Amino acid sequence: TNGMFKIAQREASPTALVVIRWILFALLLWGALALPQTRRLLRPQYPKGADRLKAFLIGMCCVSLSYILYGIGLKKTFSIEANLLMTSYPVVMGVLAHFFLREHVSSRRWIAILLGVGGTYAVAVGLQLPNLQSEHMVGNLLFFCVLLLECIAMAMATKLVLRSSGLGVLAYEATGSAVGCLLYSLMFPRAFPLSIDAFGPTTIA
Repeated sequence: TNGMFKIAQREASPTALVVIRWILFALLLWGALALPQTRRLLRPQYPKGADRLKAFLIGMCCVSLSYILYGIGLKKTFSIEANLLMTSYPVVMGVLAHFFLREHVSSRRWIAILLGVGGTYAVAVGLQLPNLQSEHMVGNLLFFCVLLLECIAMAMATKLVLRSSGLGVLAYEATGSAVGCLLYSLMFPRAFPLSIDAFGPTTIA
């Protein structure tokens, strides 16, 4: 995915790619869920009341921004380092599960988490203080922000899934992500420009 996204940025801006992705994904997901065969097979349970709004806001505020920053960060760093940073997802999720979901974390796991955080920092920054003058460093730090936003979104969404179903929450979250991506690009056009130079096969893929 990282490789395809990096190649596709030759044809379109990172924000444009993310907007296309989430709009298409939301439309395809709702279209699939509208089919009786899909509902019988997967039996989605949609969130009710305030949970619908919460799922939508998670997508609009966290997921959309994380994917926009992902595209920008990937443009500034190497795919290999980006992949290494994303492998620390379980480590960050373990910390957030303790605070958001009240899950018990043993002392042995805390030690493993601290080692994981140290490893993530070493990959992103090295054995030194961050140098924000370096574009490569900015790319890695953006990736760490992406990781944090994704994990926060997952932790909050998990609470909603326990009261409904993953597919039901994802449908509202994807809709919020599509709306959020469009809003960020309209509110901050200089930071998140919507531009497509060529609509080639990589962009479509």
